[in-house]
Amino acid sequence: MDARINFVLTELEAPLWMAARHSFVLPEDRRHPEIKPWLKDDFRDAGQRFTRLLDGAQFLAGDTFTIADIVAGHTIGWSIVAKFDPSDELKAYLRNLSDRPAWQRARAD
Repeated sequence: MDARINFVLTELEAPLWMAARHSFVLPEDRRHPEIKPWLKDDFRDAGQRFTRLLDGAQFLAGDTFTIADIVAGHTIGWSIVAKFDPSDELKAYLRNLSDRPAWQRARAD
């Protein structure tokens, strides 16, 4: 499970965080917003690898929902807000997570 969480953080989240750094986190004189298209490419490539990692399963651990799915769901949600245009497969995975009653209860609070 650690490997899957590590993949999400180092491959899916890293381009999002780098884009955030160069959009508003770093001081203006250190920002390079022109890298965002390359970061979007990195995210797209990582999304394809993520889809292969799922291999048609409902969750990252097959039929079992784990913390890895929480981290992945948060990251994919961030990609939507950041306008990284996640693939249809990533959006479907996120919909699967958000259809869970526990997700809906958590969002209701």
